[in-house]
Amino acid sequence: MLHTHNAEALSVECTIAHIWSKVLGSQPANPETSLFDAGGNSLAAKLII
Repeated sequence: MLHTHNAEALSVECTIAHIWSKVLGSQPANPETSLFDAGGNSLAAKLII
């Protein structure tokens, strides 16, 4: 069961990284990198939400 949960979490993280890369126009970020450290700002965050 733990393995399935980790796979689901990884899938969500990959999806979020893909969305960030589209909005920021860059390579997918490391899951531990904040949106702001990846070059985003409050307007980019609004686009993502």
